[in-house]
Amino acid sequence: TAETGQTIDASGEVMQSDMKGTFNGPVELAHKLAASKQVQGCVVKSWFRYAYGRAETTDDGCTLQGVGQSFEASQFNLKSLVVALTTTDAFLYRKVIAPGGAQ
Repeated sequence: TAETGQTIDASGEVMQSDMKGTFNGPVELAHKLAASKQVQGCVVKSWFRYAYGRAETTDDGCTLQGVGQSFEASQFNLKSLVVALTTTDAFLYRKVIAPGGAQ
């Protein structure tokens, strides 16, 4: 509640997203973040990039949509997200890249 004699103001406002509005403290902010469709999509894309070792392309639209739907259906369970990411055709059947970068 205080640091070096100063009262901590843990309130704030999110202004440019689908979760616009004020919050008071990290718990309220976490709830806003968790309910945000933008944040949910960002989590899916970030985990996609980590699991696949690359950025998404336009060809990955269906994969991202399916994984996002699975993530939502699991009530945003991260373990379920990892399973969904690793059971897609895009993950299981990667393109072979020959030495020198030719596909």
